[in-house]
Amino acid sequence: MGTDDYGRPTWCAAVERNCRWSGKNEKFTTAQDEELVSRAVVIVDGVTVGDVLLLGTLADSGLDLSNPLENDGAWEVKAYASTPDFRNKVTYYKAYL
Repeated sequence: MGTDDYGRPTWCAAVERNCRWSGKNEKFTTAQDEELVSRAVVIVDGVTVGDVLLLGTLADSGLDLSNPLENDGAWEVKAYASTPDFRNKVTYYKAYL
């Protein structure tokens, strides 16, 4: 995501990602030390704060890809964290929506 000459958000092409979507509420802290409660927690690699995640596929009819936040169930990534397993062999990436 970026902005145009007028400060309005612009969006990159939509990409499907494999993930594990959990609709649970979990308390987290943003990079600005703000405590929030998530609407969902998604285990996914390769996203950043400000990206938009939507549960479903790009083939779902009726998706507005020009402004992803206008879709029902689309939420912005508010925080992104990584957690290694106990042996530090696998790292899990959590996106807080």
